[in-house]
Amino acid sequence: MTSSAPSFGQEEYISLTEGGAEEYPKDESGETSQTVEDQYDHRGVNRQRAFEQLRRQGGYLNFKQNQHAANRIRPWTALVDWEACRNPSEMLHQEIQAYVDYISPTEREQRTRAMVVTLISRTIESRWPDAVVQPFGSFETGLYLPLGDIDLVISSDSIARITPASALNWIARSLKDRGLAYNVQIIAKAKVPIVKFVTTWGGFKVDISLNQVNGVSAGKIINNFLVQLPALRPLVFIFKAFLSQREMNEVLAHLKISFAPVG
Repeated sequence: MTSSAPSFGQEEYISLTEGGAEEYPKDESGETSQTVEDQYDHRGVNRQRAFEQLRRQGGYLNFKQNQHAANRIRPWTALVDWEACRNPSEMLHQEIQAYVDYISPTEREQRTRAMVVTLISRTIESRWPDAVVQPFGSFETGLYLPLGDIDLVISSDSIARITPASALNWIARSLKDRGLAYNVQIIAKAKVPIVKFVTTWGGFKVDISLNQVNGVSAGKIINNFLVQLPALRPLVFIFKAFLSQREMNEVLAHLKISFAPVG
């Protein structure tokens, strides 16, 4: 009997659960003239033939279908000119570059995050006019993944004269009252006290620390490295994505271990 293969997008795929497209002769009653055993054996040959064809072609009927399927799984490969690559090393290089271009922050993402930082800064400056809110880490260097968090540090002489817990509690309460944050968590007893939350606009994870300017200085050094070493940026993105996929990009508090790639 003829089996209709399931379609996926515009492509037709061979069905391995049914026989091939070959029909068996039928008698006057409309039944096939072959025995069940004959049909089973013949269908098994067709399945084996179809499986072998798919195995040779990577599971698809032709190279074009294979490429279309790969693009759905890895959308950044759509613009890679594979045929122009002369060896596997060039293929790897081109795919890494395509991935970095695909995963890098867009101008709209940058503007959205900058707007969120501005709203947070205005809230803090309304209480401490001398406060300066500065981003550091991956947001400053532009080396953040799409779900990357925003690290901020507040520099203020006024805040330095009160306890970190008091300052962080006021920040947390004010951000919630203004509808800018939810899932707020204050970690006041850590070596570096911080307040963590998720922004209402954009759903970004934000960490705020007080008067810890080392991160800002480190960001300037990293930005210089990015200019001097063009290969550093794609390597950092690949490494950070590797850690993120394995949930190894967060500080492991119970083991006191932190994976800290550049940026």
